[in-house]
Amino acid sequence: MEMLNIRVIKKFLNTQGQVSCVALLLSIVTFLSVIVASFVTEQISTFINEAAAGSDDFYIAVKVIDGDTIEVENNGQRLKIRYIGVDTPESVKPDSPVECYGQEAKEFNKSLVLGKKIRVESDVTDTDKYGRKLRYVYLEDGRMVNEILLEEGYARLLTIPPNVKYVDKLREAEKKARENERGLWVKCSQ
Repeated sequence: MEMLNIRVIKKFLNTQGQVSCVALLLSIVTFLSVIVASFVTEQISTFINEAAAGSDDFYIAVKVIDGDTIEVENNGQRLKIRYIGVDTPESVKPDSPVECYGQEAKEFNKSLVLGKKIRVESDVTDTDKYGRKLRYVYLEDGRMVNEILLEEGYARLLTIPPNVKYVDKLREAEKKARENERGLWVKCSQ
């Protein structure tokens, strides 16, 4: 009987040892699965966020053409961008004189973006009839250049449907400039 008890105990210990080993392996696999799943989830989230923002939406402004048009570059790709929703006085239009506040608008635009990292956002229409990309432009701090130009009185609102995503915001910025007699609203005759 004693011999039977020893065998039963040994069998029990071996079974318990195997169960413990299997439980330990399952715990390790579960732990690693959680770590891998967390890493994969983070990578997928990063990919989705970059895709949503448009991974190529970040550029360096390399040239300011006038108050509402710039050239940008990203990884050797150079684009000409025309700000959506604004119209600044002309400063470089061929066969045309420089308009009132045109040079000031260009210089202000230059102070905002030249040499800086910017983010761009499209609306419905991708390009204008001159092949320029139509975009809302944002500084690194998140402020919209289109809105700043209007609010500081360097531009007038120019709404061309269907690109009206931020028309209310831009209209309000122009209203502030007019009410506070900023920039072209006080310097130039309407």
